[in-house]
Amino acid sequence: MQLAITDYDNNFIGTIGIFDIRNQNRRAELGIAIHEIDNRGKGYGTDAVITMCAVGFNILNLHSIKLCYLDYNERSKAYYNAGFTEVGRHRDAVYGMGEYRDLIYMDILEDEFRENFSDYDLFKK
Repeated sequence: MQLAITDYDNNFIGTIGIFDIRNQNRRAELGIAIHEIDNRGKGYGTDAVITMCAVGFNILNLHSIKLCYLDYNERSKAYYNAGFTEVGRHRDAVYGMGEYRDLIYMDILEDEFRENFSDYDLFKK
């Protein structure tokens, strides 16, 4: 499932998606891209990640959502702001531009999300 990220004026900001959904284990992976550099660091990523987690936990009935990012990604704070926890590191996993970089693995569990973001319960009345 991939969705567009837009601002309040409906201008395209980027994309976010949940993929590799494993229904038996109730888990999936999340990916996001904010396309224009000028739109980075404005909270769009954090809002999109939190909203997509709400979709994952409230609509898709997931128990956990995981993601990974390269260690030089300065915008990874969106994941921490959305409640994700670092669970591992694959050292020197990716080679590019003359050097090796680490992949950082993170996840969030359903109960952790609900504890921190109860306002994002899509079925709350």
